[in-house]
Amino acid sequence: MSVLSNAEYDGIADVYDETRRPLHQETQRRLVAILREHGCRSVLEIGVGTGRVSLPLLDAGLVMTGVDVSRRMIERARSKGLQSLILASGTATPFKDGCFDGALLAHIIHLVGSPESLLQEGARVSREGVFALLRKRDGDGTWFGTDSFLEMRPSTDAEESRKKFREIANRYNWSCDMKGVRNWHREGDVLQEFPPDELTVVSDVVVTEAFEDRIARFEKGAYSFVREMPPEMRGEVASEMRQRALAGNRTGSRREVYQLAYWRSESLRP
Repeated sequence: MSVLSNAEYDGIADVYDETRRPLHQETQRRLVAILREHGCRSVLEIGVGTGRVSLPLLDAGLVMTGVDVSRRMIERARSKGLQSLILASGTATPFKDGCFDGALLAHIIHLVGSPESLLQEGARVSREGVFALLRKRDGDGTWFGTDSFLEMRPSTDAEESRKKFREIANRYNWSCDMKGVRNWHREGDVLQEFPPDELTVVSDVVVTEAFEDRIARFEKGAYSFVREMPPEMRGEVASEMRQRALAGNRTGSRREVYQLAYWRSESLRP
């Protein structure tokens, strides 16, 4: 199912929560409201991870069950109070047909090699339908360009940043196979190939982030391809990032738009 291996998910479990922001409160509120509007009380989250999404839904009164391929992720989720957790692939869950009101996919469609199988499995186990939380993105949709880490100043410096990153990477004889990097285009492709019955904007907010927080995520190896860099290279890139942040603005703002796609179960079943 997954582009990443189980071992890679296990490897980022301990830093996952530190390097991802929690769901915005408006996203949580609208997500709960829409699930309830569709009569969903019992929900299976496929790809539950460390429980970042399921926990606030559980606190809101929904009955949450989670599956994930990573044992370490599940251990982290269980330590937060989530109890109904199963180690399993999201394309082959051990549940009977229609045993949940709904199935939820949050931030995982771009991470899987077979989104169709994932959606169909969600439809099999849910009476009402499948919900997918997606981030609407502008531009080329690339999940993460390796050289974009150095783009700490206005976009006019983008080419300079890329050149500097390539210089550092070449010194360490390091290269990243960008075909293996998850691409946010997957989400748009899925929406085109499997048009949802509903597509709702659940939040539209401007997020301001200190560049030091971004650098800290990089240093902690929050993303798999960053963890593959030699430690010395990672340190040199982080140092360059800090120099560029000091030379420009200390924070950056971006607009984040989240959508919730909904498919009736019968529209997805083969």
